[in-house]
Amino acid sequence: MTKNKFSLVWTIIFLFFFSLISYGLFSHPNVNSDFFLPDEVSHFMAFLILSYTIYKSMGSISWIFPILVYGLISEIIQFYLPYRDFQLNDLFFNFFGILSAIFVIFFLKKLEKPN
Repeated sequence: MTKNKFSLVWTIIFLFFFSLISYGLFSHPNVNSDFFLPDEVSHFMAFLILSYTIYKSMGSISWIFPILVYGLISEIIQFYLPYRDFQLNDLFFNFFGILSAIFVIFFLKKLEKPN
C-alpha cells in the first residue's frame, strides 16, 4: 500500500474515533449502559487513541497539539452543559493519554531504527 493510501486509511480511522469520542464527551451520559469503564480509563484511552491516530494520519508529532487543545476545550464545554460537569481529574487523564501516546510513538520509532 502506498504512503498516501496508508495516510488516507489512518485519516479515516482518526475521523471515526474523533466522531465517536466527541459524541461520548458531549452527549447525555447513559447510566443504564451494560458497557462501563471508569471515567478516568475512558478519558485516558480516548486521548491516547486520538493522539496516535492523528500522528499516523498526518505523519508528524506536532499534529498532537490540536488534540491537547481539544482535550482542554472539551472539558470547558462540559462545564457549560447541564448534564455534564468539568472535572480536573478528566483533564489530567486527557493529557496523560496524550503523553502516553507520545511515549508509544517514540518507543515504536526506536524499535523501527536499526542499531
